[in-house]
Amino acid sequence: METAVPKGKAPRRIDGRTLGILLGALGVLCFSFTLPATKFAVREFHPVLVAAGRTVLAFPLAAGYLLRAGGARPPARALKKIGFLVFGNVVGFPLFTAFALVYGSSANAAVILGLMPLATAVMASFRGDERPTRAFWACAVGGALAVMSFSLARNGLQPPAPGDVFTALAVVTGSLGYAEGAALTREHGAIRAISWGIVFGMPLALTTCVVTWIVTHQRLDGLTLPGASGFLYVALVSSFLAFIPWNTGLARGGVARVSQVQLLQPLLTLAWSALLLGEHVSAWAMAVSLLVLLFVLGAARTKTPRDRPPTA
Repeated sequence: METAVPKGKAPRRIDGRTLGILLGALGVLCFSFTLPATKFAVREFHPVLVAAGRTVLAFPLAAGYLLRAGGARPPARALKKIGFLVFGNVVGFPLFTAFALVYGSSANAAVILGLMPLATAVMASFRGDERPTRAFWACAVGGALAVMSFSLARNGLQPPAPGDVFTALAVVTGSLGYAEGAALTREHGAIRAISWGIVFGMPLALTTCVVTWIVTHQRLDGLTLPGASGFLYVALVSSFLAFIPWNTGLARGGVARVSQVQLLQPLLTLAWSALLLGEHVSAWAMAVSLLVLLFVLGAARTKTPRDRPPTA
């Protein structure tokens, strides 16, 4: 027997922009484990092997999806965006974060990666047609300045440490990949977009893995569970599965707006760094992360009038 729905009590539907923010938050939760997982991995593997190997391990997922769903061959007009996606998310970000965690801690890198939302919004402005408002930029720049002050104070106003430099390079390349991934998602879907990136990056990644393995004489006889688990996490979740909600969220809610949710990632990663790695989280790092959280709330309330409408 069917239950009648009272008149005027139609179920409330989540609008596209709200859904985009929720999906982006899920992606950020998955990404927040990336730095601790990478730290576990680089303790036992060469950083280049970690960066390239995550693409090799994610390849079966990406290729399997494309073969099953169709669309393994992208249209010619998408090749340029795929190239930027490969450069940013398949090559640049994994490589630079791996080296950043060789020279520094997961907690410090997490705070600096708070620059990602601003960088992503900037890339979206240059590479797409989103034009954030002045209020949005004020919140984004405020969050960025808070992160920059943390880096300068931590290093005693000295030149940036190697770990900070590699993390900054990861911010630039990763934000470019995020912006291009969102553009591809609008036209072709989230899973297909990241799958193309992995498949097209596979030849370079596999070649790099083989060469690195030969040169470094990497051995597996002393491999531990944390090292193997960290490697598998960044390969399967960070490189593929987490991009499904993240790219979809960027496309539905607007890159400039949803990217600000990623300002929550440093706070989450700080918690995982302390709990999983036993790293010391300073009061200054926590204060900066909380300050950045306030900027997130401000940026989420701004409107970007030229955001593209959400697509199904």
